[in-house]
Amino acid sequence: GQPRRTVHTPGAWEDQAPLVGQPMWYAVYTVRDVSGTLSKKAATTSEPVLLAIEPQLTARPGDNEVELTWTVPEHARVEIQREDMSAGRLVRLPPPADGATRRTDSEVVNGQRYRYVARAIYQYEVPGGSAAVRHSNAVTRDVIPMAPPKAPGPLRVRGYATQFGLALQRVEF
Repeated sequence: GQPRRTVHTPGAWEDQAPLVGQPMWYAVYTVRDVSGTLSKKAATTSEPVLLAIEPQLTARPGDNEVELTWTVPEHARVEIQREDMSAGRLVRLPPPADGATRRTDSEVVNGQRYRYVARAIYQYEVPGGSAAVRHSNAVTRDVIPMAPPKAPGPLRVRGYATQFGLALQRVEF
């Protein structure tokens, strides 16, 4: 991005508009006198600073399936893993298609507890043309898929009128 010039008091500095998912390098110059002359050299960050925000994740249980939905910050993709809590197995789900925000995981069993772990993945270039990858902190959701309850039945509804002209219904199982 474009360099930003900000003047701050000694010992105090805060980036009011950091970029999410893009590398930032900072250079600090000193002002030598009241005329505003800057030092020739700056103190710079040796590694880029990258703000890696976590994805939003929901896991909705179904009948032998879990519906996952997510959002990720701009410049990121999502990585999701499923852990079978009873067996301790960790499985990385296939990467979603670009722009996808939902997936149905059908490789689950009703009554078992699963933990889904999602991270935002940020890939960027560093000077010299090499690629670097950073992961956000993990977001977890625990879920137990279940079959929906069976409908009550047989069901019988009886309607009748009262002496006051009200229509009532009685439901019997």
